[in-house]
Amino acid sequence: MNYDVFGLGNALVDALVVVDDGDLVARHGLVRGTMHLVDDDRWRAVYADVPQGKVTVSSGGSCANSMCTLALLGGSATYSGLVGQDRWGDAYDERLADVLGAHYMQRRPARPTGKCLSLVSAVDAERTMLTDLGCAMELTPNELPLDVVAQSNWLHVTGYL
Repeated sequence: MNYDVFGLGNALVDALVVVDDGDLVARHGLVRGTMHLVDDDRWRAVYADVPQGKVTVSSGGSCANSMCTLALLGGSATYSGLVGQDRWGDAYDERLADVLGAHYMQRRPARPTGKCLSLVSAVDAERTMLTDLGCAMELTPNELPLDVVAQSNWLHVTGYL
């Protein structure tokens, strides 16, 4: 299929939660209002401490967000990135398919999906982020659908690759 834009980027699941408890950030030794690059274990430790009923999960990463926006505005867009063979990767695929339809995600069975946890203060909307890149940056050229890229009018690559 011919797309207006083929996107290539770091696939990160966005987990957004509004937190009432200012102690959550301090309890985990985080600096309020900043982005913390963490590993999977650290990410999961903080995630386990957030109120689960309040978490909103979506497909993320700047390039995927751009492709979804283009599609929602009526353009034809698709996306390729790398996620793990885990529940987060499943969630990523499902939510991306809801907006884009066809996409070209790859899976890495032995590695975790990249994730970004945004802790948003209920008081002033200040955002503290924890990002675990997981396998997002391990996508290789051999995993790209080059025929689809060649048939697209534009290629959009995230600045973080």
